[in-house]
Amino acid sequence: NLNLNPDESYITIPGYETSVLKGKEFQFHNVVEERYYSLQLNQIKSGDKVIDASKYKAVIDSGTSVLVGPAALVKEMIANVPQQPDCAKLDQLPTLTFVIDNTNYELTPEDYVLKITEFGQTQCVTG
Repeated sequence: NLNLNPDESYITIPGYETSVLKGKEFQFHNVVEERYYSLQLNQIKSGDKVIDASKYKAVIDSGTSVLVGPAALVKEMIANVPQQPDCAKLDQLPTLTFVIDNTNYELTPEDYVLKITEFGQTQCVTG
């Protein structure tokens, strides 16, 4: 997340704005494949379930708003994420944790579930 403001995101080049960091530090990772600047993915945790993802690479794309991956890996990752089209019990869904170079990056249900409203009706879709 480049900016914690959901209404506006940006990159400052060169440098960065220290006011946006709010005490957090940058994390640095080795690029394991220059194509797409791929990083080493170690594990994915879906709640208490740990999935070995060491044969996969992670690509961080600030222009993509959904999670994308090989079908078998995604299927295993969301196996214990009950689909709630009406958004009920969203707060009870598991946290998804991506482990890159042994550093945990957590996504809460609010991060990975898309709320889509059309014609006054809101539906939730795992994204």
